[in-house]
Amino acid sequence: MSEEKKNEQELELPKLSPAQYWEWRCSLEEINSAKLMLSATQQKQKIKELEAEVSKLRALLFKKSVDAATGNLKKIQDDFQEYRKKLEAELGMSLESCVVDPVDYSIKKL
Repeated sequence: MSEEKKNEQELELPKLSPAQYWEWRCSLEEINSAKLMLSATQQKQKIKELEAEVSKLRALLFKKSVDAATGNLKKIQDDFQEYRKKLEAELGMSLESCVVDPVDYSIKKL
């Protein structure tokens, strides 16, 4: 039996006091809480980065819309200039400083 007691004493582990246990447990909880906070902050950073990328892409899309509108205006202006040249050739006169009367369609010099 003395050998059995000897084995029990060897297997007996040291114990913490209640204060030590709760400090240990609270420390582990603080570590886990800090890990969660870090993860949440990292996720917020990723969201901000994605929002910045979306904003950049929206700006690029808007720039392309402006470019398309500018190109459309240029085409319309070019078409008008061609039509104007065609009319000037048909009429045999320049339409510079002229207006067209919307009632009888007559051309009047300013």
